[in-house]
Formats: sequence, structure tokens, C-alpha cells
Amino acid sequence: MNEAEVRKKVNAWLVDQDYKFLAREFGIEGGRLDFLAARWLEREYEIEVVGVECKGETHAGEVWRIANEQLGRYARCVPKLYFACSVANAHQREEFAVLCRAAGVGFIGVGSAGADVKDPPRDIGSRLDWVRYMEEVRSRVALFLTFEDVFGADQRRGQDWCWTNEPTDRAQWSAFVDRAEGRCYFGVNVENSKRMLRELDLSEIAKVLGALPRETKCQVWRHVYFGLGRRVSMPLLMGTASMLAVGELEHLRRVSSKQTVGLWVGLPLWHCGDAWARALHGGRICEARDALKPLYLCMTG
Repeated sequence: MNEAEVRKKVNAWLVDQDYKFLAREFGIEGGRLDFLAARWLEREYEIEVVGVECKGETHAGEVWRIANEQLGRYARCVPKLYFACSVANAHQREEFAVLCRAAGVGFIGVGSAGADVKDPPRDIGSRLDWVRYMEEVRSRVALFLTFEDVFGADQRRGQDWCWTNEPTDRAQWSAFVDRAEGRCYFGVNVENSKRMLRELDLSEIAKVLGALPRETKCQVWRHVYFGLGRRVSMPLLMGTASMLAVGELEHLRRVSSKQTVGLWVGLPLWHCGDAWARALHGGRICEARDALKPLYLCMTG
């Protein structure tokens, strides 16, 4: 069984376990974990996070190397990890499970009948660094889970961003983790602001921006697109939302007539070191949405 087939079986197992957040190629510790899944536990005060690294057909040496070295790095910020691969028979399944258990991770042996799961020896590995976990994993997972609670599953998601599924030249609700600042934000985003800046009343937009809470931030980017969907962005304006007066918006209108200009305006939600219950996370997003709703309505025309 090849790796793609193993991933399908693992995906089915995670869905069957009722994980609400399921990410592919989740970037952590300088690498990319094949699956990271999460769900609320304990009356929605705690988040259970698990990661799975997948291989197709392999051998004992490779199992030990991945389980001990690669997953050993990921164990610094993911509490519970599994290694999954194709198994040919019961002997191989048991051999690989023993190696994984010695490395402190679980094992998922995938055969024609499905996934046979051996849990890791502990729910929290001995290598876990809680600061890395909060900054690299929980902050993003809590943001993505809560965003889906408020806006539903029809959304797009990157490594640090999630946003609603409107066209790129329309206003979208969005949220992201600012790792440099160590904060999560919620805001209104237009990836290509050309239509908005051309058609809408700039003085009305400036008026609404000026009335937003003082801590509201803005980011304006010039985007350049390359092959294979790669995008490079250059900041044009970064600061508080009140700085976007009519003059600045007129300048952006001129720039956007020739280049792709993205605009984001948002409010802080929580620090990456905060660990709250589901209801409090959701309440913060709803409060920010209500505060930014006048701008969203103005930007949608």
C-alpha cells in the first residue's frame, strides 16, 4: 500500500474519531506534519491535539528513524503523536508497534481491513515544551476551531490564516496568528481591493475606519504572483486603522489600478500564551465581528 492510500485510511480514522479540526501538511518545528487534528474535551475547556506522520511500505530501520528523530522534534509542540504506515502481516505490525512505543509515539498499522491503532504510552509526551506548544500549535488550533464555530466549515485556510469563502475582490472575514507579535487577530480582508477602491465612496470608508476602536490595526500589501500559485507580498502601509484617511485611500486607489493591493483591518483577540475555554474564545471573535461589522458592510457596498 503506498503513502497516498495510507493517508486516506488515516484521514478516515480521524474523521471517525470526531476530530473537528483536521489539517494536512501542518508546519511545525521546521517541518510539515502530515496530519494535525484537534477537538474540544472536558466540557470544552481543553483541546486534544494529535499528529500523524504517514509512510507507505517501509522497514524497521525507517520506522525507528522517523518515530525517534522526526517525530521526536515534533513532540516538542504536539502532545500526542502517531506514526502510520502500511503493514504486510501481524508480525510486522507488532514489530513496528514496539519500536514506536519505545520512541514514545503511537502506531497506526494500515492494511486492507483499515487502520489498527496502538495508542502512545502517554497522552502527553516527555519532550513536550509547553511554550512551543502554545505558540506553534494551540494558538492556531484554537483560532481555527473557533472561527469554524462562528462561520461554519465553508472557509479557506493557510498555515496561520483562515478566511471566509467570498471572491478575492470582495470583503472576507478573516483571522490570523501574528507570530512575531505573539497575538491572534480577527478582521476584514480584501485580497484584491481594486474594485472596492474604484467603486466605493472613499470618504465614507475613511469615516468608518476613523470610528473603529483605537486598537484596530491595518495592513496594506502589494501582491506579486508567480508560477505554481506562489505569491510574494510587499507591505505598503502598516499601522492603526485611523491612519487610512481619504488621502491614503486615494493613493491606494491609484496603486490598485495597476497592481494587486490587499487590505486587512482587524482587532486583537488573544495572546498566543492564553488558554481559554471554547465559549470565551468564541465570545472574543463575536465581539470583534460586531465591532468591525460597519466596516464590512461599507466595504461590501
